[in-house]
Amino acid sequence: MGAGDEKEWEGARAQLDKELARYPWLTPVAAAMFGGRFDPAALRFPYSLIPALRQMPASDLRDWAAIRAWAGDLAAQLQPASTR
Repeated sequence: MGAGDEKEWEGARAQLDKELARYPWLTPVAAAMFGGRFDPAALRFPYSLIPALRQMPASDLRDWAAIRAWAGDLAAQLQPASTR
């Protein structure tokens, strides 16, 4: 999933929402999706045996500013109501 693959991001989010719907008792305070890092040189068994994975380019889609902003908002949401 590349940074500009909006349909893939939407599909991944739809999959997350579908899985969360299977557990109605589970009500997350917040849910977000962020890109990750992929390094084919760091693959371990059994993934290291898959040629298509080994041939993929390394990528890093992490957006640290967005991750920090989400985490900061999450911390505020988790504060007891009396301290907000």
